[in-house]
Amino acid sequence: MKKKILIIILAAVTLIQLLVPIAVIRQKYDILENGTEYKFRISAYAVGKKVKFDVIGIDGSQYKKGEKYGVISVGEDGFARILKMTYVRPASDYVISKSSRDFEFPVNSLKLNSRAYESLFHKIYDYGSEIYITVRIKDGRAVLENFFVADKTLEEYLKQESEKS
Repeated sequence: MKKKILIIILAAVTLIQLLVPIAVIRQKYDILENGTEYKFRISAYAVGKKVKFDVIGIDGSQYKKGEKYGVISVGEDGFARILKMTYVRPASDYVISKSSRDFEFPVNSLKLNSRAYESLFHKIYDYGSEIYITVRIKDGRAVLENFFVADKTLEEYLKQESEKS
């Protein structure tokens, strides 16, 4: 009898361990399929062998404690910003703050090999190339769609750089 109960518990735990990642993947896929696309400018800086990013257009110092929802606004330049913070869930698109003054965006760093790293920073700093991300947002959750350097996806850019050498 004890053996049967243990097998049932083991099967239940195994099933839960499989269902949780599947639910997370489904949620991200749903956001990519049905979420609204926004472009956010980002700034890059080096930390060790990683490239770290900050989303431009978010000034956390202006927000009051407890404000949870960042209302998204798209400027004439086509880039999104957090227009304001509010305590109440807005009717328009928004991002959820994970803590006061801190938003959960789907990218904050990349680890690149040394050649790609040097090439990327050369492009950004020597030529002033613009870098931005496109994200899909639904119900306050953001999923990274693509990363751009000088209007090329990061993948295209790195492929082109590797072909040059």
